[in-house]
Amino acid sequence: MKKSKLFLIGLINLIFLSFVNAQENAFVSGNLDFLKQEKAFFIDFSYDQMAVGDFRTESDYIQKKVSEQNNTEPGKGDKWLVKWNRKKGSQFEPNFITYFNKKAKKIGVKVDSTATNSKYTILVKPYYLEEGWDVVVNSKPAIVRLQIIVFETIDKNKQIAEFRITGEYYKGGPMAGGALAFQEAGKTFAKFLIKTMKRMSK
Repeated sequence: MKKSKLFLIGLINLIFLSFVNAQENAFVSGNLDFLKQEKAFFIDFSYDQMAVGDFRTESDYIQKKVSEQNNTEPGKGDKWLVKWNRKKGSQFEPNFITYFNKKAKKIGVKVDSTATNSKYTILVKPYYLEEGWDVVVNSKPAIVRLQIIVFETIDKNKQIAEFRITGEYYKGGPMAGGALAFQEAGKTFAKFLIKTMKRMSK
């Protein structure tokens, strides 16, 4: 009886994990006809609701890191914070855009952070980031989980579609982990749209 119960619990957990993994790259809501109508999109990023590692909010993560770094050397934490904020615009976002565009050119789709006159905006909202590590004895993959919202550029309230996308990279460390995770997320989102358009054309 006990073995049967344990087997049933294990089976339920397996089904649940399979469901969660299946939802990592998914079309959540809306209408995908915009993919037929437009090929060029303005892209923007928002980090308002991003958790980092074991920290529920980015602000908690920043506070801890700055405090720790400043305790080891005055001013070191403040320098770290400048580098952290700079990484978003110099590594995370360019990597996502570059690798998305490389894949999405197969279907003629392109995103551009300067194309503010585009009919639609793609807003990328990371809600979880783990930069990971890769050392001789242990490693942890870099992961970013994104909510991606498509809306009319002239009216943010007119949401067209929503997606959930995960980017995961198994090698790399804190210096490059986040950038590599965004790179994979860009490629994954492009692949997802390519598959979607193929289904729509049948």
